[in-house]
Amino acid sequence: MTIEDLRNDLPGLRGCSFLNYAATAPLLQPSADRMTAVIRQGLEPMPRHFNDWLALLESSRREIADLIFAVPEEITFVPNTSTALSIIAASVPWQAGDRVLYPADEFPSNRFVWENLQDKGVCAEPVPCREERDLLQALQGMDLSGVRLVALSAVSYADGRSHDVAEIVRLCHAKNILVAVDAIQAVGAVPVSVKAWGCDFLACGGQKWLLGPVGSGFLYIKTDLLPRLHVPLVGWASSRDAGDFSGQRLEFVDGARRFEPGLPDIAAVAGLSESVRTLTAAGWKSIYARIAGHQARLCSELDALDFRRLASRNPANSGIVTVEVRDAGEQETLHREFTNKKIYVTLRNQRLRISPHAVTSNEEISGLLSVLRELRGKTGVATSSPAVQPRGGEEAGSPAPKWRRALVTGASRGLGEAIALELAKQGCSLILVGRDQQRLEALRERLVRDFQVAVDVNAVDLASPPQVERWLNEHQALLDCDVLVNNAAMGDADAFAESDLTRLRQAFEVNFFAPAAVTRKIIPLMLERGNGAILNIVTSGARCALPLFSGYSAGKGALWAWSESLGREVKGRGVTVTTFLPPHMESATHNRLGRKAMAYYRMSGPGEKTVSADVVARRAMEALAAGRLTAAPLGVRLKLAVNALFPDFIEKKILKTWS
Repeated sequence: MTIEDLRNDLPGLRGCSFLNYAATAPLLQPSADRMTAVIRQGLEPMPRHFNDWLALLESSRREIADLIFAVPEEITFVPNTSTALSIIAASVPWQAGDRVLYPADEFPSNRFVWENLQDKGVCAEPVPCREERDLLQALQGMDLSGVRLVALSAVSYADGRSHDVAEIVRLCHAKNILVAVDAIQAVGAVPVSVKAWGCDFLACGGQKWLLGPVGSGFLYIKTDLLPRLHVPLVGWASSRDAGDFSGQRLEFVDGARRFEPGLPDIAAVAGLSESVRTLTAAGWKSIYARIAGHQARLCSELDALDFRRLASRNPANSGIVTVEVRDAGEQETLHREFTNKKIYVTLRNQRLRISPHAVTSNEEISGLLSVLRELRGKTGVATSSPAVQPRGGEEAGSPAPKWRRALVTGASRGLGEAIALELAKQGCSLILVGRDQQRLEALRERLVRDFQVAVDVNAVDLASPPQVERWLNEHQALLDCDVLVNNAAMGDADAFAESDLTRLRQAFEVNFFAPAAVTRKIIPLMLERGNGAILNIVTSGARCALPLFSGYSAGKGALWAWSESLGREVKGRGVTVTTFLPPHMESATHNRLGRKAMAYYRMSGPGEKTVSADVVARRAMEALAAGRLTAAPLGVRLKLAVNALFPDFIEKKILKTWS
């Protein structure tokens, strides 16, 4: 879907110039259609669609969580931002003398909810806002003793001023102060990440930049806060055993769902969900870049027309541009011209607020500027919008982003070493992990000498969870990786009845739990950046298991299932997960285990040819670059197909030499 397709899904834009998305925006046609479908379901008896509605709620919860880089259990649905803020105010266990701080020019909802706590002994205090000093600087210069919560809008509704939320959160958390963010003017207009911000609460409605219906919204609550919060609205849906109406006592359901006492407005949730889906299909990076481009053009041309622009010192993109119009005659003229030309903006309190969306056309911006030029008695053709290139290679036909840094496990020999060489040839800096420090050092010297790339080597025993956890916590550079290769493996060839369970557990740590732990550490930031590639090396034995390899096959089978699931889970979010099945390779491990297995059985018929590790590494990199979900040679795929369809055929090919 393109931005033009997105605009075509907004029939309300026909015949007018809507430049007021910081107010209530027109609803997307797909959202209206989905709401209509849900309402029609309501004409039928509830049992026919109840499960469909529950599925709709939970899939919508996930879509909202993905949008702001949360998890579904941290999202609860609300009818609007004001309700979300009121829930926050009612859920915090206040004590007499607690203070709440908020910018003095906040939207009324983000002032009234705190002032309404006066009867609990809570003091709500506005923080004066001045252009020469932002909220962070103001807080740094204040006495924060007794402050329990700081409330702020990520983007000001009045002038588009934005705050450094992450730094404000760091300042507040260092003093055990909670942070609540009103994000209705941010979500959909600029990138929002609760993970990066670290805020405790985030409130948002769906009717502005998300192009959703009035009556839709959500509240994010950080998971570790839940046990400390009071749940002000309780009903059957708050219960862990929702649906079992014979329960005698209340036990809250896990996560923020407990704040939904009953079913929310299903139609509104459906409309919001469809809006998020539609915008996601159009591409968030393109949307953000286009909004920023419109803002840049407006700022430049309004400055040239000598309008005093508010928040002019704020360099951040927000989508909102506000200028002063103090002259009563100018206000009257603008109101008349905007009405006659069907240009929708906000003109109040001697201020003109313009808030274009990605769907706004350059012609609409030009039409607005033409009115303002005539007002100021200036002529000339409006300049075209400056070229704004979407970030992250979003432009159609652009090549995939170049890999900058890769983490490769099992890199001291074999396939891991060969993959490290392939990545170094592409100019990728490397973090290499293995058990053999001496071999890792030798590989580093070679890569630095031959390819002039930065290489960091780490001797880590992936069979030791404490060692893995310590390494992950201490090496922050790995968070910047845009490629992860989970190649390390541990396997033995043993009859299971004689196997060592300790070795089996260690093999599972290396083959499954370590890759999962490393990926869990890295993938959230990959998803946040919208860029990353993960390669998981498995084996055909994971789904066509041969005798003596039960432990190895089981661990790699877990890796395969997890990798395949993860790849489908993150599809379309800028991160690819490739499950790669190498052919039989020439390696010391292959020779050692194969020779040991020969004492017990052999496969009838011609043996499989082995392939060198460097050839396999090139195939793996090609599959990774192509973003393939699963990649395997034809021979491996045929063997897997035969095993799935005709397992007895494989059994007949195994010639056992023991009874």
